[in-house]
Amino acid sequence: MIKDDPALIANAPPCEPADCSDGNCGEVEELRGKVGIKQNGQWCLASGGAIVKGGTKVWVLDGSMVRIRMFDGGKMDVNENSVFEVERLEVTESYATTKMMLRMAQGIFHYMVQKDRIEQFEVRTNSAHHGIKGTEFIVETDGTNTTTKVLDGTVESWEDGAAKRVLVEKGMMSTSQSGMAPSDPQPFDASLEDKWWSPLDSGGCCGSAAILLSVLGLAIFRRN
Repeated sequence: MIKDDPALIANAPPCEPADCSDGNCGEVEELRGKVGIKQNGQWCLASGGAIVKGGTKVWVLDGSMVRIRMFDGGKMDVNENSVFEVERLEVTESYATTKMMLRMAQGIFHYMVQKDRIEQFEVRTNSAHHGIKGTEFIVETDGTNTTTKVLDGTVESWEDGAAKRVLVEKGMMSTSQSGMAPSDPQPFDASLEDKWWSPLDSGGCCGSAAILLSVLGLAIFRRN
């Protein structure tokens, strides 16, 4: 997926305004540094208010980060040296249901949901699956090895071809390797986790569901 030159992206023209009248998109709420957006085969440099929707590729360059706000109230933070593509993003008229599919090449991501709206997610990293039942979690993966750390709520973890499923609860972590069942949960020290997204915070209105990813070929599905 990484076939573009980041030096060319860094010198791309500013993004033109894009239409989001149907609500099936996200919006750049805040960014630091340079963030490239590719639509219709062309790169441009994002600024506040830039639109991200199905078919959009996003590259967060070195020393940069961005917060993308979805129109159902959710927010996704993306750290430096991250590349992902929005393959699908659909929001119902009442914002009651959102379906989002992202294909990650590499990156570090943090997702937040409102405290009074507990969403359900499925995170897939190659053959590993994570059914998200809670509001704050971290997933670290290199595409083969995956570690799931839960800060709040519960995450169900399993692998393709392995019958075993584990429930990872608050304060616990589980690891898995491609094609192998995840390990039994064990405790970890949440206070040692790097909250790199904190510079993007603007008042803390929401609870958070954090996805920390370093991946090759990853898809995230968010559904009602």
